[in-house]
Amino acid sequence: MQSNSKFGGKIPKACEPCRRRKIKCSGHKPCSQCENKPSDCVYRLKPRVRLSTKRATAAAAAATNAETVYGVSAPGSEHSRQDEVASHRSAEEHQQHVAQTEVYHSVAAAHHSPKSTDSSQLFYGPSSNSAFLQQIHRGLLSGQYGQSHARDVQEGGPGLDMFMQRNIFFGMPLKINVEPVQPTTCPISPAQAEEFVEQFKNTHLSTLPFFTPRELDEMIPALFHNTIDSAIQPQRKTVLLAALALGALSTPQTDAAESLFVHAKKEATIYEDAVTLPMIQFSILMAHYQLNMGRPNSAYLHNGIACRKALAMGLHAGTTSAISRKEEVQGRLVTLWSLYFLEM
Repeated sequence: MQSNSKFGGKIPKACEPCRRRKIKCSGHKPCSQCENKPSDCVYRLKPRVRLSTKRATAAAAAATNAETVYGVSAPGSEHSRQDEVASHRSAEEHQQHVAQTEVYHSVAAAHHSPKSTDSSQLFYGPSSNSAFLQQIHRGLLSGQYGQSHARDVQEGGPGLDMFMQRNIFFGMPLKINVEPVQPTTCPISPAQAEEFVEQFKNTHLSTLPFFTPRELDEMIPALFHNTIDSAIQPQRKTVLLAALALGALSTPQTDAAESLFVHAKKEATIYEDAVTLPMIQFSILMAHYQLNMGRPNSAYLHNGIACRKALAMGLHAGTTSAISRKEEVQGRLVTLWSLYFLEM
């Protein structure tokens, strides 16, 4: 190795800094150019396969003969074919390089269980075992990751399924069904609900935009008429009850507000371990309610729960390829900024 570099001979591969700067590399670890920064001296795992001059000339001659025989020769066709082969080879090398060198990505995945108590969306940082598992998955299926390497957070669901690690990533589900068979009765009347939702719109909707005005108007009747077509999702219902309790504080009916607050907490008890947008929004609304009621210690605890779930869900770390719907992306941003303003 030393004699080759000394007399200018060929080496199997050059380190990445020398390749980028297009300078001669000695092939050592570290090489002569990277002695000041040994940590930067990184070699690709697999050397590039290059055709020798003799083989390249023979291949070009064979291609020319084929064109002559079949009468398909055209001006510049040889150069265009060589450019196409070189471009294809470069793309393959780039995909392989991405799959092998861009390690330690954060990963995120969503688990949609038939029972809403077991549904969650979780984020794991680059130092976790799940991120290492995703790196192995990307190495095995490197061709599928050539176009998505720019994301800081990768979708880890396929890797979890391939290695059968979904239960470890999300935890074992409950063995029994804890959701109530019969829905509990709302402690307020429909007329009160309409009044409280209007107060919430006027006072809090601009700073806590977890619903649109139209959604609130459609959800109030469904809160009292539980039909299959109009049923509210259980976790979404807890958020609505918390919003009604917060709206009730803008009226003299503080007893009704307290009843709604307790009722919302009972409804949310079985979902307290779920890491989803509705449960983060629920904790934010509970914190706002307790602040308005003069209970800063309780508000601090609810705020802490919201922060931890937001970090566990990866709201601070961008989105994955599985999160593409505009409404879902907007919901994540709204929740994150609402939590930020609550912290301030």
